[in-house]
Amino acid sequence: LSVVSIGNTIAQSIETTDDETKSDMYAYVKKHKSRVFDADTLKTVYAVQDGISRIDQKNNPKGGVGLIDMVSFVNSMVENKTNTDAALAIISGSSCLLFKDEYCSYGHFEEDRRIQFFNDSNDITLPPNPHYVKKLDYFFPGTIISARFDLEQIEDAD
Repeated sequence: LSVVSIGNTIAQSIETTDDETKSDMYAYVKKHKSRVFDADTLKTVYAVQDGISRIDQKNNPKGGVGLIDMVSFVNSMVENKTNTDAALAIISGSSCLLFKDEYCSYGHFEEDRRIQFFNDSNDITLPPNPHYVKKLDYFFPGTIISARFDLEQIEDAD
């Protein structure tokens, strides 16, 4: 199952967020920017956290949960043993995030927010695992979200 959106990348879109979120995001980027992780890839990681949205959260507090619901759906298949190889990939600009294996879920909650920072401690102060967060050699002008799951495994579980 794939969804394709041509236009701004996640990193470009999150630049329109409120000043407080932008400040926190820039601090995250500054802490982890390296030869492995560029600013846009780190902005993309930050942007996919629960409650982070390009939309002003003070006036519209429901923003920033749709993607997490998709990840939770894929993760529920893994947890129910119906699709142990289920995964969700996001390609946006030159960034790739891979929700699979131990990073398939938003299992950690912080202040009632589901978070996934793609490291063993799921900790914002640590850099992501480069096997699951990557800078690509090409640029896609928009975002692709692709979920992989086996329909036969779902049918067999019933």
